[in-house]
Amino acid sequence: MIAVSGELDQSCGAAEITTIRRGQFTCIGASLRLRRLPIGGLTVPHACVLTEFGPPDVLRWNDVAMQEPSEGQILIKVRVSGVGPTDLKIRRGDLDGVFPLPEPAVLGFETAGTVDAVGGDVDGVTVGDEVAALLPSFGGYDEYVLAETWTPKPPEVTWNDAAALPASVEAAVGVLRQLQVAEGETLLILGAGGSVGIIATQLAIRNGLTVIGAVGARDEALTRELGATPVRYGNDLLSSVREVADRVDATLDAAGKGGLEAAITLTGGSDRVITLADERAAELGVRFSVATPDRAPDALGIGMDLLASGGLRLRSHQSLPMSAAAEAHQAPRERARSPQAAPHHHRRPPGGREMTTARLNGSVNAAEPPVSLGSRRHRRGFWVVAFAFLMVMALGTVPSPLYGLYRARDHFSLFMVTVAFAVYAVGVVVALLLAGHLSDLYGRRRMLLPAVCISIVSASVFVAWKPSPASSPAG
Repeated sequence: MIAVSGELDQSCGAAEITTIRRGQFTCIGASLRLRRLPIGGLTVPHACVLTEFGPPDVLRWNDVAMQEPSEGQILIKVRVSGVGPTDLKIRRGDLDGVFPLPEPAVLGFETAGTVDAVGGDVDGVTVGDEVAALLPSFGGYDEYVLAETWTPKPPEVTWNDAAALPASVEAAVGVLRQLQVAEGETLLILGAGGSVGIIATQLAIRNGLTVIGAVGARDEALTRELGATPVRYGNDLLSSVREVADRVDATLDAAGKGGLEAAITLTGGSDRVITLADERAAELGVRFSVATPDRAPDALGIGMDLLASGGLRLRSHQSLPMSAAAEAHQAPRERARSPQAAPHHHRRPPGGREMTTARLNGSVNAAEPPVSLGSRRHRRGFWVVAFAFLMVMALGTVPSPLYGLYRARDHFSLFMVTVAFAVYAVGVVVALLLAGHLSDLYGRRRMLLPAVCISIVSASVFVAWKPSPASSPAG
């Protein structure tokens, strides 16, 4: 799940993003720099708009109309918004028939921010109040969003946690109620280590259920810590669960990464099996549960109270720039096959907002390590970039002392040497002014690799160039 807080920049995110790539939800905390356009004294807000179904780069930072709250609504100035695994599937078009998109198509099921305006027939909230909101009709990737379901954000709860909570707790509470679980029953949770799964596990145990959590290897200790019995999520799910229990009373699939057939067998049918994300649900006769106003209208308040009192644990968050929002929209397999999936590091704009992403459930790929700014993977990435930068600087400056030799050998005039250096200086200035913006727009790797290659080729040509006889000094 992604929580967006702050003000956005152009390429869908000059903000800062918190990403947890364990389980199926990602938490992104982003510092955004919202570009505001004064027109006749009014402000034109911006939003990260889904322009078509496809890869992450179909998300575009566009102008959108300013919204006004109607009866029963409030307008929230976004501080943080959530991005979850369902967002990824919607973006790809996997759930086209399940979630109709508004126009413009602005994703985001959850947000946290301050109340900017209040519609009619709304009590208990005023402009300036800090709130977290569930957005069944999307809109979280916007500077301003309308909400009908919200709860106050206590000072004890961080902005990232406030934005990471709404969709996850609503799904957890809602599906547990739809399953009609009762004290003493055994519940199987597919993806128990993810954002929804971790909440559902804690709530089920609080209500006297025995929980078996299907997770990746990295979440086994966490699942035990929460009081559940972990089993490995994968091809051997059926046999793994049967080593713990012959059958289960109900199954909550919070991962959407397979295992429904095993769940149906273990539960003795599909009546008490519900998925939140598996698009194969209909062909297997499994109910696909989506957020509706009546599924769990009180869930957000319940979750926020537990969070403020220390009675609920969420996944941790990690910050990345908002321009990496597309990266947050990439599953492990997509990152492996797409060059756009490389981490991008940007400066955090002053006074910006944040986006938080929390990946929802453990899955077959749950063993993938979390993306952490301090991780070994990112340390390697830092040194790769540092070496590339060193190469560019070295190959750009090493030929400089050779100008004197070339001038003497090829009879270059002082004017020609000056022109050569002037062209070089102009190129450096242009690169300083444009390269950063192009990198934000197209990605660091897409700009870095061609730049290094061009530098190597040009420096090699410069050093190895053989002058023609006509230009060589006589005798």
